[in-house]
Amino acid sequence: VAYWGHTPGNRNSSILDLCKEPELDVVIAGWIVDFSLPGGFPRFDFGAGCMNMTPGKAAMNSSCGYRSKEMSSCQGLGKKVFIGIGGASSSITFTSRQDAADAADKLWSLFGNTTSPQVYQPFPDVSVDGFDLDHENGSPDYFDVFAQSLRQAFTRNQSQISLSTCVSCAFTDPVPEGLYQEVDFVSVRFYNAKSCN
Repeated sequence: VAYWGHTPGNRNSSILDLCKEPELDVVIAGWIVDFSLPGGFPRFDFGAGCMNMTPGKAAMNSSCGYRSKEMSSCQGLGKKVFIGIGGASSSITFTSRQDAADAADKLWSLFGNTTSPQVYQPFPDVSVDGFDLDHENGSPDYFDVFAQSLRQAFTRNQSQISLSTCVSCAFTDPVPEGLYQEVDFVSVRFYNAKSCN
């Protein structure tokens, strides 16, 4: 598993370059940083030229469409492409069960295996293979509900989409225990974890 996008080492590179590495099975495009755009839609930063970090109407029309072909080519190589939620600079918090469920629905409408004519999808014509939860900052409240709501979206749409989470090697990231019951696999993170050096 490797991350691509808003990371110092590959911010300006093609995701396809990373997918060509034979030892990788999953490439996670990061990051969804919060859900503060109008209507509760997520802000994202997937690296140079592929972000919607400024609130407002223009942000909702931001497109990373030129990355869609790269992602499809990755999948053609047998690699799984996930969307990363959280990360070191994230400020995602949920104030209630409904807030978490609504955020999951918005995320699904933008990146899931679905047709949302009212929503401009950042990666048109690409159905991602999964979502990865990397909660490093803020309150962990209702992240289990967020994961459950994503899982329910998968079931409603009969989609074979995976859900994963990334935890610090020191297990310092606070998340509800129920979150682990919803994911298909857990990755252990050794970067940004000085206590594991």
